[in-house]
Amino acid sequence: DLLVIAENKVMAEQIAHFSEANQEQLQANLERVFQRTQRAYPDRYQSMQLILPVTGQIVGSSDSTQLGQTFKDPDLMARASKSGVQEIVEEAPGKSGKTLAIIRQIRAPDNEGYPNGKLAGLLFVLLESKSLLLDPALYSGSGTGVQRTAQLFDNDGGLIAQFPAGTEPADEIRLNSQVPGGFEGTTIERDATGREILVVYRHIPLGGTKGWTLRHALLVEEALAQLQNDAQRLLAAGLLL
Repeated sequence: DLLVIAENKVMAEQIAHFSEANQEQLQANLERVFQRTQRAYPDRYQSMQLILPVTGQIVGSSDSTQLGQTFKDPDLMARASKSGVQEIVEEAPGKSGKTLAIIRQIRAPDNEGYPNGKLAGLLFVLLESKSLLLDPALYSGSGTGVQRTAQLFDNDGGLIAQFPAGTEPADEIRLNSQVPGGFEGTTIERDATGREILVVYRHIPLGGTKGWTLRHALLVEEALAQLQNDAQRLLAAGLLL
């Protein structure tokens, strides 16, 4: 969705020919795009900004009070403005702790309307960290009634967000030290009571060698119960056919 926004022809034209005269129109377009994106992807984004790459001036923002201010991270802006860099994803401070920041180049439209012209601006967004967890509907167990869980850890193994809803990250909860950085795969682990848990790890690469880890867990007995239920439904469907 950020690629579509960055290639929005109207906004790209306005930011490529930015002046005080079209500031109001650019801001109105950004607000419409942000609201439309929020409706399509509820609670995914905290904020959205349009930045001039030369001066760092914020010329469009989901928070209109930021208009005219200078972007707070000149180093990130400089790196994102380099030739050959389309998008950078990095850890950043958010409204309620660590989150992900994405900054993407906006290219001016060429004569045929394609985004192949000069660098015109930068699109900067902050994500809601909890949006990186899967759809909560997927966590409801169908066999034993035990819910699945999901946890998001930062590069140092600290807990950023977790599901089920209502649970808050605790300082004592950390990523298993035996899980190597960048690991992706499935393992069988045991909880505090000795029950076997099916655990799936996913790696979210960030800038440099950093990365976050997404951990999904489900009791093995629950996973087997769901497989049995699925098999029974397939059998029933086959008999009907």
